[in-house]
Amino acid sequence: MGKDRGLFKRGSTWYIQYFHGGKRYREAVSESKTEAKNALAARKTQIKEGKFYPGKKQEFNTSWEEFLPVFLRWAEKNLKPSSYRRYSTNINNLKPYFEGRRLSHISPKMIEFFKSSRIDNDGVSPSSVNRDLACLKRMYNLAIKWGFLEKNPVCNVDFL
Repeated sequence: MGKDRGLFKRGSTWYIQYFHGGKRYREAVSESKTEAKNALAARKTQIKEGKFYPGKKQEFNTSWEEFLPVFLRWAEKNLKPSSYRRYSTNINNLKPYFEGRRLSHISPKMIEFFKSSRIDNDGVSPSSVNRDLACLKRMYNLAIKWGFLEKNPVCNVDFL
């Protein structure tokens, strides 16, 4: 079987590589080779149609609901069953506050509101809130790694 040009794997993440204007570009895409192939084909189509603008800031429109299944699938495959169950619980705690929003529109201010609401309204301990924040931070770090986002708003929030 021939080697797939423009695809390579480092660790568990698939990357795509392509050229535009004499410059080489590489992007981390996914843990799935099929998704990486599709992303490479989409990028090549953008280049052919003249819709690829590498200097322009990329617009990220991934919603909370679109990213959760991707994150949970990763957690199920890569974490211990007890950690996966814990992350599922954390996500259920986070959902009422962030559901219906784009990942790129969730701000540190919203996360601070989540922290205070969980303690004041739900009466949970600071350590429970910290576990929820750790899960959210992990979600964002993976979203950045996989190319869904550029920055993590949880990094600007202090844990309790």
